[in-house]
Amino acid sequence: MSNLTEFLIAHQQSLGLMYTPVMTLYMFAIISPVWSAYLLVCSFLSLAPTARYPRLADVCLYIRLSSDALLNPCSLVLYWHFLPYYFAQSDNLFYFFYQNRSGALSIKPLVYFTVVFVLYMLWYWVNTTIYKRIKPGIDFNKEYLMTFYSPSRLFGSAGLLIVLFDFDVHIAYLLWCNIYIGVVISVVRYALSLRHAYNTSSFLMTSR
Repeated sequence: MSNLTEFLIAHQQSLGLMYTPVMTLYMFAIISPVWSAYLLVCSFLSLAPTARYPRLADVCLYIRLSSDALLNPCSLVLYWHFLPYYFAQSDNLFYFFYQNRSGALSIKPLVYFTVVFVLYMLWYWVNTTIYKRIKPGIDFNKEYLMTFYSPSRLFGSAGLLIVLFDFDVHIAYLLWCNIYIGVVISVVRYALSLRHAYNTSSFLMTSR
């Protein structure tokens, strides 16, 4: 049993109902090196002279898309819940998962990262199509890079650890709490961005 697990168990009773919110925030602080690295990458991308060098803009967009894809909390939730349900009676499940030492399912990292990267690129293309139908004059690539970072990816960084390592139930539970917070943020922000695009579509259509 790790020192962190012992620490979490020791505080379950003393914190009571506050255990989950307090320790979820504590876990978020522990994984700060991961989401700090994400913010650092986004900082460098925001400082790049993309307006002067169009090819550099393409590189920055690719790096940003790759980072957002790998830390997307929604991808992990769908992967974790949908695939075991869909392949419940099939050996194909073990193309995506393997049995760890405790006999539970664990994600195959390379397969996971490949799947979510490809699907996110497809999702990005679908979004480009949707937004251009709503706002014909939009430069979606530029709009995407203008957003400094995606807040949901800060919490989604917990997914990187879930995929790469096997944790005991106490640590895994708090990591998953961070993932679900990221999912809520991601869904809400996406809905708000679509509403904003729709509300401002007439302006762009008349001014393009």
